[in-house]
Amino acid sequence: MSSNKEIFSLLSITLTTTIGFPVVASTRNWFHKALKIFLFVLCSCGFLYQSFSFLKLYRAYPTLVDIHVERPNIIPLPSISLCNKNRIRRRGFCTSVPSDCKWFQRTIYCLRYTQNCLEGQTDEDIVLAAPVPALHANMNRSQGYVRLFGQRPTDLIQECKLKAGEITPCKNYVSFVAPDNDGYPNNCIAIQSLWGKPDTELQNVPVTSQISLKMTIHPEENFNYFDSLLAHILVHDAHSIGNPMKEGITLKPGKSYNLFRYRGMPRTVQNETHAGKNRLRCPESILSSHLKDLRRQK
Repeated sequence: MSSNKEIFSLLSITLTTTIGFPVVASTRNWFHKALKIFLFVLCSCGFLYQSFSFLKLYRAYPTLVDIHVERPNIIPLPSISLCNKNRIRRRGFCTSVPSDCKWFQRTIYCLRYTQNCLEGQTDEDIVLAAPVPALHANMNRSQGYVRLFGQRPTDLIQECKLKAGEITPCKNYVSFVAPDNDGYPNNCIAIQSLWGKPDTELQNVPVTSQISLKMTIHPEENFNYFDSLLAHILVHDAHSIGNPMKEGITLKPGKSYNLFRYRGMPRTVQNETHAGKNRLRCPESILSSHLKDLRRQK
């Protein structure tokens, strides 16, 4: 008989443990019943809160994308545009319009405008004159004015070579007029340009190719003696024309620079996430340039 009671008790404990909530809900003591129900609901809410918090964190976690970076061996040859900050050549202007310039004796002129007096030059070579100050405040904005007295290709470039396997002189020079930050037109020049030739294919060169360029700013030609000696450069697609003074990089004389070209290629990237496949479209091809000052020339 005692053996049967022990078996019955063990069976009751097992059933109570297995049934769980129905047994709790059927408790006759209302206080215990309410307390157990409250604890059950509280634990269920905590479980649901933790589950949704984890799901939210899981969905917000950054997607990992496998990107393969390729470096092509051949790239299209870009074009380089150049401008001198000094728009008007002093000597050309004062020689053509002497009434708008103030003239000096050589000794006085060279003391006042030292950088304009180069060794071995005659008075005619130096042009012992400076534009009157009134012209600086009311500059002529016409393109004809710049066409007569503006910078010429030979004034901007001393030497240019393309190193693409073999060394060859730069070609396809194109002169164009671009406005500076104040709206005044300025003569600029593009090298290796295909501007105006939309049907001409781009020249492909090895990625290790270089364009070696020596610029000349000519401080003795500064229209305003107190202006900074600066130049502007821009690397861009050969079929286009840019404005180095607004989009390019400023160069200072007496320094050596390395200019690198980067190209972003369009790619369609696929990645697997919990929501399925995602497609990421990279931007269109981008041409940009980065300039780093390496060393001051001695």
